[in-house]
Amino acid sequence: MRRIDRLFLILVLSLSAMQSTAVAWDNKKTHPDISERAALKSVIAGKDYLDRIGLSTTAAIPLEEVVAGKKILAWIRDGAEYEDAGTIPDALAHTARYLNHFHNPLRTNAQWPTAGLDDSTLNYHVWGMSLIEWAQSPTVQSSYLEGDHSWKAARDNYFLALTSPLDNTRREYFAKVFRDLGFQMHLVQDASVPDHVRNDNHGLESISGYSFKGGTFIEGWAANNQGIVNSAASSPMKPSVSFDVSYGGRAPITQLVDTDNYTGSNPSASTSLSWGLAEYANTNFFSDDTMFAADDLSPGDPHYFPYPKKLSTNYQAFLDKWIDPQTSIAKDGFIEACPYIEKKDDGEVVSHLLRPSYHTQDVQGLSVVIFDRTFYRDDECKDEYIRHLVPRAAGYSTALIDFFFRAKMDLFPSYSINSGHVITITAHI
Repeated sequence: MRRIDRLFLILVLSLSAMQSTAVAWDNKKTHPDISERAALKSVIAGKDYLDRIGLSTTAAIPLEEVVAGKKILAWIRDGAEYEDAGTIPDALAHTARYLNHFHNPLRTNAQWPTAGLDDSTLNYHVWGMSLIEWAQSPTVQSSYLEGDHSWKAARDNYFLALTSPLDNTRREYFAKVFRDLGFQMHLVQDASVPDHVRNDNHGLESISGYSFKGGTFIEGWAANNQGIVNSAASSPMKPSVSFDVSYGGRAPITQLVDTDNYTGSNPSASTSLSWGLAEYANTNFFSDDTMFAADDLSPGDPHYFPYPKKLSTNYQAFLDKWIDPQTSIAKDGFIEACPYIEKKDDGEVVSHLLRPSYHTQDVQGLSVVIFDRTFYRDDECKDEYIRHLVPRAAGYSTALIDFFFRAKMDLFPSYSINSGHVITITAHI
């Protein structure tokens, strides 16, 4: 083992003794909060629907109903938290769930088995399944921490919740359904995180809370600014994707993540709510290791993505000093004045895409070394990223619940001496 690998291993093992890593939106606050707000906007938030499926509630807010010892919302939040189960030693043993929370939407549906994480940090290679594949792989999930919470598990538990003769047993299965859906919503929400759709492993940033490019890491920033996150999640943008499409026998929930429409040459269509969440986030936003990748890296590089590119922004105007600085209040309370790189074309308009730093990097020219400015995502950038991405994360999560409970059903429990407990289900699809 080379010295740098040994140092890296010592670093991650020592850090893991202090805390586990959540390599997406924060799993203690952000994921549960988004999931709760998504559920409250879904079909199950109405008392009449819970009554129709045999889960009678007397709670003023139906999802506050206690089922198998916890409120329905608590079961959902529980699943949203534990989908990130795993410490760094678990990641080294490849049993941490969060390794399977990435998806590259530039891969076609036939390539989805290879669309997951495939990146390196300090010469340490990390990999995982595409979150699309992971969501629908019960056998694989069973071998990881927390076990199987796949789409099939949720469906199987729902069947048992509807058909078990004893009320207590049915309510226990309903609790499992809501917890499973929390796990599934977490995966949809991860498709809104730029790092997760641009092959950018960021375990060390998640642990430290700081970006190596500068400033607080976006996921930690979101956890520390839950008011902004919750405000954005309270106005969900629901998708209009087609659930009549199935690739390779997969359940059509894949459409919420990737509709297989983005080819890398059609970014202007990315803002459509008929596209998947991963396609939107990949096309319009940067992660730390993929800033201006289209201009600075070669196709085939693991961090190369065709958009956003410099021509999509006011980058040249910045170089030509045509951009007026904006004032903002820094973390230390002082007023700062700085220009921002704005994304103006090729999809979403993002006024605070990047902030120029005070540092430069060496770019080798034909015969000379060129000094180029570096960039990072400061608080203003993170605030705007959140305001674009979280409403879709919440809306697409709501759509997941609505699709799961799409059937209109009436349950009629009855009892007879000859047949015992009988449940008659009338479905209106």
